[in-house]
Amino acid sequence: MWEMRDLEVFVEVARLGGFNRASAQLHTAQSALSRRVANLEHQVGTPLLTRSKRGVRTTPAGALLLDRAQSLLRHFEQVRSDMLSEAGVPRGALSIGIPPSLLGSSSHMLAAVKSRFPLVFMRAWVATTVDLRRMLVEGKLDVAIYGSLESDPLVKTHRLFDDQLCLVCPRSAGMSSKASWEEIAKLPLMLPGRPNTVRQLVETVAAKRALTLNVVLEANDVSLLLALVLRGVGSTILPRSAAYELDPKRLTLITLPDLRLRWVVATLRERSLSVASMRIVEVIQELIRNPN
Repeated sequence: MWEMRDLEVFVEVARLGGFNRASAQLHTAQSALSRRVANLEHQVGTPLLTRSKRGVRTTPAGALLLDRAQSLLRHFEQVRSDMLSEAGVPRGALSIGIPPSLLGSSSHMLAAVKSRFPLVFMRAWVATTVDLRRMLVEGKLDVAIYGSLESDPLVKTHRLFDDQLCLVCPRSAGMSSKASWEEIAKLPLMLPGRPNTVRQLVETVAAKRALTLNVVLEANDVSLLLALVLRGVGSTILPRSAAYELDPKRLTLITLPDLRLRWVVATLRERSLSVASMRIVEVIQELIRNPN
Protein backbone atom coordinates (compact mmCIF):
# COMPACT_ATOMS: atom_id res chain seq x y z
CA MET A 1 0.00 0.00 0.00
CA TRP A 2 1.05 3.60 -0.60
CA GLU A 3 2.23 5.62 2.35
CA MET A 4 1.57 9.35 2.67
CA ARG A 5 5.27 9.88 3.31
CA ASP A 6 6.12 8.20 -0.02
CA LEU A 7 3.93 10.72 -1.82
CA GLU A 8 5.46 13.63 0.09
CA VAL A 9 8.97 12.48 -0.81
CA PHE A 10 8.06 11.95 -4.48
CA VAL A 11 6.51 15.43 -4.70
CA GLU A 12 9.60 17.09 -3.23
CA VAL A 13 12.03 15.14 -5.45
CA ALA A 14 9.98 15.90 -8.58
CA ARG A 15 9.39 19.53 -7.64
CA LEU A 16 13.05 20.22 -6.84
CA GLY A 17 14.38 18.19 -9.78
CA GLY A 18 16.72 15.89 -7.90
CA PHE A 19 17.43 13.75 -4.85
CA ASN A 20 20.28 16.01 -3.68
CA ARG A 21 18.06 19.07 -3.32
CA ALA A 22 15.21 17.05 -1.82
CA SER A 23 17.61 15.49 0.70
CA ALA A 24 18.71 18.94 1.88
CA GLN A 25 15.11 20.20 1.96
CA LEU A 26 13.75 17.22 3.89
CA HIS A 27 16.87 16.62 6.02
CA THR A 28 16.79 12.97 5.01
CA ALA A 29 19.49 10.75 3.45
CA GLN A 30 19.30 10.37 -0.33
CA SER A 31 19.25 6.58 0.00
CA ALA A 32 16.10 6.76 2.13
CA LEU A 33 14.39 9.05 -0.37
CA SER A 34 15.40 6.78 -3.25
CA ARG A 35 13.91 3.76 -1.49
CA ARG A 36 10.62 5.54 -0.95
CA VAL A 37 10.36 6.61 -4.60
CA ALA A 38 11.30 3.10 -5.73
CA ASN A 39 8.59 1.67 -3.46
CA LEU A 40 6.06 4.07 -4.94
CA GLU A 41 7.08 3.09 -8.49
CA HIS A 42 6.71 -0.57 -7.54
CA GLN A 43 3.23 0.08 -6.15
CA VAL A 44 1.98 1.91 -9.27
CA GLY A 45 3.76 -0.50 -11.60
CA THR A 46 5.48 2.08 -13.80
CA PRO A 47 8.49 4.45 -13.64
CA LEU A 48 7.66 7.89 -12.27
CA LEU A 49 11.04 9.59 -12.72
CA THR A 50 13.83 9.47 -15.28
CA ARG A 51 17.25 9.82 -13.67
CA SER A 52 20.29 11.50 -15.19
CA LYS A 53 23.47 13.26 -14.07
CA ARG A 54 21.56 16.54 -14.24
CA GLY A 55 18.83 15.38 -11.89
CA VAL A 56 15.40 13.86 -12.43
CA ARG A 57 12.37 14.54 -14.63
CA THR A 58 8.89 13.15 -14.33
CA THR A 59 7.64 10.57 -16.80
CA PRO A 60 4.12 11.07 -18.18
CA ALA A 61 2.81 8.88 -15.36
CA GLY A 62 4.95 10.80 -12.88
CA ALA A 63 3.62 14.15 -14.09
CA LEU A 64 0.06 12.90 -13.62
CA LEU A 65 0.80 11.58 -10.13
CA LEU A 66 2.61 14.81 -9.21
CA ASP A 67 -0.45 16.88 -10.07
CA ARG A 68 -2.83 14.56 -8.21
CA ALA A 69 -0.50 14.06 -5.25
CA GLN A 70 -0.06 17.79 -4.68
CA SER A 71 -3.83 18.23 -4.61
CA LEU A 72 -4.24 15.24 -2.28
CA LEU A 73 -1.54 16.45 0.11
CA ARG A 74 -3.06 19.95 0.21
CA HIS A 75 -6.45 18.43 1.00
CA PHE A 76 -4.98 16.22 3.72
CA GLU A 77 -3.17 19.18 5.27
CA GLN A 78 -6.38 21.21 5.18
CA VAL A 79 -8.28 18.45 7.00
CA ARG A 80 -5.55 18.21 9.62
CA SER A 81 -5.45 22.00 10.06
CA ASP A 82 -9.24 22.21 10.27
CA MET A 83 -9.35 19.63 13.04
CA LEU A 84 -6.69 21.52 14.99
CA SER A 85 -8.41 24.84 14.27
CA GLU A 86 -11.73 23.62 15.59
CA ALA A 87 -9.95 22.64 18.79
CA GLY A 88 -8.30 26.03 19.27
CA VAL A 89 -6.58 28.80 17.32
CA PRO A 90 -6.89 28.60 13.50
CA ARG A 91 -3.76 27.30 11.83
CA GLY A 92 -2.54 26.00 8.49
CA ALA A 93 -1.46 27.76 5.31
CA LEU A 94 -3.22 30.41 3.22
CA SER A 95 -2.26 31.70 -0.23
CA ILE A 96 -3.75 35.11 -0.95
CA GLY A 97 -3.59 37.21 -4.12
CA ILE A 98 -3.52 41.00 -4.05
CA PRO A 99 -3.74 43.52 -6.92
CA PRO A 100 -1.09 46.25 -7.29
CA SER A 101 -3.78 48.91 -6.83
CA LEU A 102 -4.43 47.83 -3.24
CA LEU A 103 -0.84 47.43 -2.04
CA GLY A 104 -1.14 50.51 0.17
CA SER A 105 -4.04 49.18 2.24
CA SER A 106 -3.06 45.52 1.91
CA SER A 107 0.08 45.80 4.04
CA HIS A 108 -2.07 47.05 6.96
CA MET A 109 -4.64 44.35 6.31
CA LEU A 110 -2.12 41.48 6.12
CA ALA A 111 -0.33 42.67 9.26
CA ALA A 112 -3.66 42.70 11.13
CA VAL A 113 -4.61 39.24 9.83
CA LYS A 114 -1.21 37.82 10.81
CA SER A 115 -1.56 39.36 14.26
CA ARG A 116 -4.96 37.73 14.78
CA PHE A 117 -3.91 34.35 13.34
CA PRO A 118 -0.26 33.85 14.33
CA LEU A 119 -0.30 30.11 13.56
CA VAL A 120 -1.46 30.59 9.96
CA PHE A 121 1.40 30.58 7.44
CA MET A 122 0.57 33.12 4.73
CA ARG A 123 1.79 33.38 1.13
CA ALA A 124 0.98 36.68 -0.59
CA TRP A 125 1.12 37.16 -4.37
CA VAL A 126 0.80 40.46 -6.20
CA ALA A 127 -0.65 40.27 -9.71
CA THR A 128 -3.28 41.77 -12.00
CA THR A 129 -6.94 40.77 -11.79
CA VAL A 130 -6.68 38.45 -14.81
CA ASP A 131 -3.66 36.63 -13.39
CA LEU A 132 -5.16 36.43 -9.90
CA ARG A 133 -8.35 34.85 -11.22
CA ARG A 134 -6.33 32.35 -13.27
CA MET A 135 -4.23 31.40 -10.23
CA LEU A 136 -7.39 31.02 -8.16
CA VAL A 137 -9.02 28.70 -10.72
CA GLU A 138 -5.79 26.69 -11.04
CA GLY A 139 -5.75 26.14 -7.30
CA LYS A 140 -2.60 28.17 -6.69
CA LEU A 141 -4.48 30.65 -4.50
CA ASP A 142 -7.00 30.08 -1.73
CA VAL A 143 -8.30 33.65 -1.76
CA ALA A 144 -7.87 36.56 -4.17
CA ILE A 145 -8.79 40.22 -3.94
CA TYR A 146 -9.51 41.88 -7.26
CA GLY A 147 -11.79 44.17 -9.23
CA SER A 148 -14.95 42.48 -10.46
CA LEU A 149 -17.08 43.50 -13.44
CA GLU A 150 -19.46 40.58 -13.91
CA SER A 151 -20.59 37.29 -12.38
CA ASP A 152 -18.26 34.32 -12.71
CA PRO A 153 -19.61 30.74 -12.73
CA LEU A 154 -16.36 29.34 -11.29
CA VAL A 155 -15.80 31.92 -8.58
CA LYS A 156 -17.74 33.01 -5.51
CA THR A 157 -17.23 36.64 -4.54
CA HIS A 158 -17.75 38.61 -1.34
CA ARG A 159 -18.13 42.37 -1.86
CA LEU A 160 -15.53 44.57 -0.17
CA PHE A 161 -16.17 48.13 -1.36
CA ASP A 162 -16.74 50.27 -4.44
CA ASP A 163 -13.79 52.39 -5.51
CA GLN A 164 -13.96 55.62 -7.50
CA LEU A 165 -11.70 55.87 -10.54
CA CYS A 166 -9.64 59.04 -10.90
CA LEU A 167 -7.60 60.81 -13.53
CA VAL A 168 -4.06 61.45 -12.30
CA CYS A 169 -2.19 64.06 -14.30
CA PRO A 170 0.73 66.49 -13.90
CA ARG A 171 -0.17 69.90 -12.49
CA SER A 172 1.31 71.35 -15.66
CA ALA A 173 -1.51 69.76 -17.69
CA GLY A 174 -3.83 72.45 -16.29
CA MET A 175 -6.86 70.14 -16.04
CA SER A 176 -9.84 71.37 -14.04
CA SER A 177 -11.79 69.24 -11.58
CA LYS A 178 -14.67 69.17 -14.07
CA ALA A 179 -12.64 67.88 -17.02
CA SER A 180 -14.82 66.40 -19.76
CA TRP A 181 -14.18 63.09 -21.46
CA GLU A 182 -13.49 64.99 -24.67
CA GLU A 183 -10.61 66.72 -22.87
CA ILE A 184 -9.40 63.49 -21.26
CA ALA A 185 -9.36 61.70 -24.61
CA LYS A 186 -6.91 64.28 -25.98
CA LEU A 187 -4.42 63.75 -23.17
CA PRO A 188 -1.44 61.41 -23.60
CA LEU A 189 -2.74 58.52 -21.51
CA MET A 190 -0.80 55.73 -19.86
CA LEU A 191 -3.09 52.82 -19.00
CA PRO A 192 -2.83 49.20 -17.84
CA GLY A 193 -2.46 46.78 -20.74
CA ARG A 194 -5.34 44.55 -21.77
CA PRO A 195 -6.92 42.49 -20.36
CA ASN A 196 -7.46 44.71 -17.33
CA THR A 197 -10.56 45.73 -15.38
CA VAL A 198 -9.73 49.45 -15.20
CA ARG A 199 -8.80 49.51 -18.89
CA GLN A 200 -12.09 47.84 -19.78
CA LEU A 201 -14.10 50.37 -17.77
CA VAL A 202 -12.30 53.33 -19.34
CA GLU A 203 -12.64 52.04 -22.90
CA THR A 204 -16.34 51.25 -22.38
CA VAL A 205 -17.05 54.85 -21.36
CA ALA A 206 -14.99 56.20 -24.27
CA ALA A 207 -16.79 53.93 -26.75
CA LYS A 208 -20.21 55.12 -25.54
CA ARG A 209 -19.11 58.67 -26.31
CA ALA A 210 -17.57 57.67 -29.66
CA LEU A 211 -14.16 58.88 -28.45
CA THR A 212 -10.73 57.54 -29.38
CA LEU A 213 -8.30 57.55 -26.48
CA ASN A 214 -4.73 58.76 -27.01
CA VAL A 215 -2.93 55.86 -25.28
CA VAL A 216 0.82 56.44 -25.51
CA LEU A 217 2.05 53.78 -23.07
CA GLU A 218 0.84 50.61 -21.34
CA ALA A 219 2.05 49.32 -17.96
CA ASN A 220 0.55 46.97 -15.41
CA ASP A 221 2.44 48.37 -12.44
CA VAL A 222 0.76 51.18 -10.50
CA SER A 223 3.97 52.60 -9.03
CA LEU A 224 5.53 52.78 -12.51
CA LEU A 225 2.50 54.59 -13.93
CA LEU A 226 2.58 57.16 -11.12
CA ALA A 227 6.34 57.63 -11.51
CA LEU A 228 5.86 58.30 -15.23
CA VAL A 229 3.11 60.83 -14.49
CA LEU A 230 5.53 62.61 -12.15
CA ARG A 231 8.06 62.75 -14.99
CA GLY A 232 5.48 64.39 -17.22
CA VAL A 233 5.22 61.53 -19.71
CA GLY A 234 1.42 61.56 -19.58
CA SER A 235 -1.64 61.00 -17.40
CA THR A 236 -3.21 57.84 -16.07
CA ILE A 237 -6.52 56.57 -14.67
CA LEU A 238 -6.44 54.55 -11.45
CA PRO A 239 -8.71 53.58 -8.55
CA ARG A 240 -8.60 56.18 -5.77
CA SER A 241 -7.23 53.52 -3.41
CA ALA A 242 -4.13 53.24 -5.63
CA ALA A 243 -3.47 56.98 -5.46
CA TYR A 244 -3.49 57.30 -1.70
CA GLU A 245 -0.14 59.13 -1.39
CA LEU A 246 -0.03 61.79 -4.09
CA ASP A 247 1.90 65.04 -3.92
CA PRO A 248 -0.77 67.72 -4.57
CA LYS A 249 1.96 70.20 -5.50
CA ARG A 250 3.03 68.06 -8.45
CA LEU A 251 0.00 66.00 -9.38
CA THR A 252 -3.72 66.62 -9.90
CA LEU A 253 -6.30 64.03 -8.90
CA ILE A 254 -9.65 64.36 -10.67
CA THR A 255 -12.60 62.14 -9.71
CA LEU A 256 -14.42 60.50 -12.63
CA PRO A 257 -18.00 60.19 -11.30
CA ASP A 258 -19.18 57.75 -13.98
CA LEU A 259 -16.41 55.22 -13.30
CA ARG A 260 -16.52 52.93 -10.28
CA LEU A 261 -14.74 49.66 -9.61
CA ARG A 262 -16.03 47.00 -7.21
CA TRP A 263 -13.39 45.21 -5.16
CA VAL A 264 -14.25 41.67 -4.06
CA VAL A 265 -12.74 38.79 -2.12
CA ALA A 266 -12.93 35.78 -4.43
CA THR A 267 -12.84 32.06 -3.66
CA LEU A 268 -13.32 29.02 -5.88
CA ARG A 269 -16.90 27.69 -5.85
CA GLU A 270 -15.98 24.02 -6.11
CA ARG A 271 -13.32 24.17 -3.41
CA SER A 272 -14.28 24.27 0.25
CA LEU A 273 -12.25 26.74 2.30
CA SER A 274 -10.36 25.70 5.38
CA VAL A 275 -11.56 26.94 8.76
CA ALA A 276 -8.63 29.38 8.85
CA SER A 277 -9.42 30.69 5.36
CA MET A 278 -13.09 31.27 6.17
CA ARG A 279 -12.23 33.22 9.29
CA ILE A 280 -9.58 35.25 7.46
CA VAL A 281 -12.08 36.20 4.73
CA GLU A 282 -14.41 37.46 7.46
CA VAL A 283 -11.58 39.48 9.01
CA ILE A 284 -10.59 40.98 5.65
CA GLN A 285 -14.16 42.17 5.10
CA GLU A 286 -14.23 43.60 8.62
CA LEU A 287 -10.91 45.42 8.18
CA ILE A 288 -11.94 46.94 4.84
CA ARG A 289 -15.20 48.25 6.32
CA ASN A 290 -13.56 49.45 9.55
CA PRO A 291 -9.92 50.23 8.70
CA ASN A 292 -9.25 51.82 12.08
